[in-house]
Amino acid sequence: MYRYKLQEKDRPNHPFVLCSSWLSRVYTLLGRQEDALAVLEKIADSCGPLKLLGENIDSKNSMFLGNFPQGFAHAGVVMALKDIYDKANK
Repeated sequence: MYRYKLQEKDRPNHPFVLCSSWLSRVYTLLGRQEDALAVLEKIADSCGPLKLLGENIDSKNSMFLGNFPQGFAHAGVVMALKDIYDKANK
């Protein structure tokens, strides 16, 4: 998921991990757990062996760009996973 609606000259043109985790959370709230997990799996596929997340993901080669590692990205993924777990155990 991109951070900005329109990409401009000085803004990154790559998916923003934190916004992607928010999309996963929205899917969970809508009862679309498979879609929520699919978003998180795309993020996880970009991780290296240490499972660290960066700020943005380069769409062409799945490498992280921007701040690395990015604490907000990790927190977003953890919160999305917690939402999925909570929804499944209600």
